[in-house]
Order: sequence, then structure tokens, then C-alpha cells
Amino acid sequence: MYKAYYLEPERSEFECRIEEKISINDKTYYLFDIFPFYPGGGGEEADCGYCMDKKLEECIETGEKVYYSFDGNIGEVGDTVRCWADIPLRRERSIMHTSQHILSAIFADMFSLVTESVHFSDTYAAIDLSSDDITDENIRYTENKANEIVRSCIDVSWKVVEKSDLKNYRLRKVLGDVESPRVVSIPSVDDSLCCAVHVKNTGHIGIIKILRIERKASKMKVFFTAGQSALEDYSKKNDIVSKINTHLSSTVDNVIDRLLKKDDDIASLRKKLSAVREELMVYELEKFVQSDIRVITKEGSIDEMKVLAATLMERSEKVFVGIDRSERKLIIYQNINRPVNAAIGAVKENFDAKGGGNASSGQVMVNSDMDEVVNFLISYFDPMDGMEGMNM
Repeated sequence: MYKAYYLEPERSEFECRIEEKISINDKTYYLFDIFPFYPGGGGEEADCGYCMDKKLEECIETGEKVYYSFDGNIGEVGDTVRCWADIPLRRERSIMHTSQHILSAIFADMFSLVTESVHFSDTYAAIDLSSDDITDENIRYTENKANEIVRSCIDVSWKVVEKSDLKNYRLRKVLGDVESPRVVSIPSVDDSLCCAVHVKNTGHIGIIKILRIERKASKMKVFFTAGQSALEDYSKKNDIVSKINTHLSSTVDNVIDRLLKKDDDIASLRKKLSAVREELMVYELEKFVQSDIRVITKEGSIDEMKVLAATLMERSEKVFVGIDRSERKLIIYQNINRPVNAAIGAVKENFDAKGGGNASSGQVMVNSDMDEVVNFLISYFDPMDGMEGMNM
């Protein structure tokens, strides 16, 4: 059978004759006289495409045959139908896959790192290596060496061979019992058993760019991109850097120094802000202590209000209700012998709220109107104050 995806990988349109039409689990599958769509395998996804304006949904490979299903009826046995394969997508996937072969070969030959598995997407890929015993400098060397191979414009070939012939190839990895092994060769670079579609020449890759590495449990995952995806990745990151440079009035050469200075400036301002907040807290504390109003309410962050409330409880007989509107939380402290847990129980009986605490402190998550709950607590703890709790 004519596997067009191997023999004519850049051809997008084919006229095919329907040889079989079968049903599997209420789904219709077609067998053509030629195979226009790659069925997937070797870590590479199946082609995308159409037949008679019906979208390709699934490919099933059985031996030397490939059955296709579509999102509608395309015809009957004996009909000639027109198929269209998404060649730009196939091309990018083949670029990514061939790039993986090149990188894996360099990692193996130069650093004895075995490729344990690979993962492909339409915009990047990842290689899982057997060890993380490689320096950042050697990662850069690998990238440069890979691009030397790309620029050398080496023809990439494939061949289905007999199992007995495999000994004639320098294979990085020998798979199990494979029928009709297919060897993809990049002369002087790599021989691999692989059923995926590849570029015909390394020059078609354009560029290989390692994006990042992740080290974990003495192993390493290398993320990379190639071809048009690499150009789009560069353009995206260049736009980001340009916007940062504009915002910081910097250049590519000094943007890192500007960012580090910004970090120092922010740290200094945070230190000053912390000092001001401490001064404000002392002022507020004195005001609360001297006030005749028993129920004190204050808005702010939960952490800051807890510190203020704890200090207030040491110096005065008060009730403190802290309000964090962003989190829709209330904290309650008291030392006037009106248990907080009883107050929270009353809140839950009268409002949509949940929470808990002990006799001296507690916390409530409020789904009702927060102001109504706060006024309820003011009245609960000191009916004489009514709606006039002290609010800061």
C-alpha cells in the first residue's frame, strides 16, 4: 500500500479510492488505496486533515493498513474522494521530531546521556535524560552543535530493513520485537528506529533552541523548540523584553541591572512602609485604649489586625472586630467576659457565615452583607454602644 505521508510528505491533496467501509462500535472507518494521513506513532500525533469537507477524527493502523474515520459520510466503496492533509502542521511536527533525534544523538555521543522518553506538542518538545550529570556550559555546547548539524544541510533518509540488518546500524536504542523495523538515518549523526515523519534535510529545520532544563531526582528534562515555533517563541519573548525596556527606559544590555535596582528600591520602600505601619499601630493602639467605646472595629489585613488586637487585649478591656473585605473575613477578640465562640454561633444563626473560635478569639467567613454582621456584633457585645462602635 502507498504510504503517501512517508513518500510525499509535502503533498497536501490526494484523490483516493475507497477500498473498504467498515463499522467499529457504531463508528465508520474507511480504507483507501493510498494512505494520505499519518496515523501517529513514535511519539508523534496523527495528521489533521479533511476528506470531502469532512474532518479527520481518528486513524487506526493495523499491520500494513490504515483505516480513517471522519465526522460524516464521505462515500461508498469504489468512490473516488479528495483528501487534504494539514501539511504546515505535519511539517512543524516533523521538524520537532528530527530535532529531537539530533539532540538525543549529541547527548548520547558526547555525554553518555540516554534518552528515556520524549514528549511532543505542536510548539515545543521535551527529552527525558537518564542523568543530570551535565553542566550548563555543555547544554549550550549541545545547542550549538545541533545547529551546526542543521546548517550542514545533511540529507535525512529512512528505510524499512530486515531485522538481521539492524546490526549494520549504530542505533542509540534497540526496541523490542519490531516487525518491519524502519530506520531513520542522519549520516554521521544518528540512526534510530522510528515510524514518525521526518524532514528530508536537516536544513529544513531552520533552528533548534533549547528553552530550559529541569533537574529532578538525578535526572533531567530538556525542553526545546525548533523551526517556525522557535521563530514565534523568539518573537514573543522579544516583544516582552521590548515592553520591559520601554517601561524601565533600559536596553537589552542593562535591563537586568535595572530590574535588580527596582527590586532593591521595592525592598527599601517596604522597609519604610513597615516602619510607618508600626508607628500608625502605636498611635491607633493608644487611641483605642483611651476610648470609652467598648467595641473597636478596624479594616485591614488579618495578620496586622491580629497583632493589634492581641496588644489591645493586654492593655484594655475591649472587644476588637477586624474586617478584611477582600477575604470576606472577620476576626474577633474580647476580654470582657463575653465568649467569642458564643458570638460566632449567634452570627451563624442569623447570617450566611461559617467559622469558629474559643472564648477569647475567633474568625468568621461571611457571605452575607459584612456591615450588617459587624453592626450585629457591636450590638451583641455592647447593646449600649448600639451602632456606634469605634471604627478606624
